[in-house]
Amino acid sequence: MDLLADRGRRVSLEELNTSRLLAHARQQAVKRGLDDLLIVDVDGHHYENECFDEFLPLIENEVLRQLILAGRAKGDRH
Repeated sequence: MDLLADRGRRVSLEELNTSRLLAHARQQAVKRGLDDLLIVDVDGHHYENECFDEFLPLIENEVLRQLILAGRAKGDRH
């Protein structure tokens, strides 16, 4: 059974075999010397509105600062 990928390319189920894909990724990592690189996931799921008090004084644009303060007063989380 084949699946239809983006742009109409047919993909066999064997191409989606996780063990095979991971083995190929490992080969590429060895070939490219990726074991010598530090890879860090820096997506911290940080929400600016949780720490406005820290950087609100640094916002020079008075209109923007007032909009943020007004949103906080209404309880907006945008």
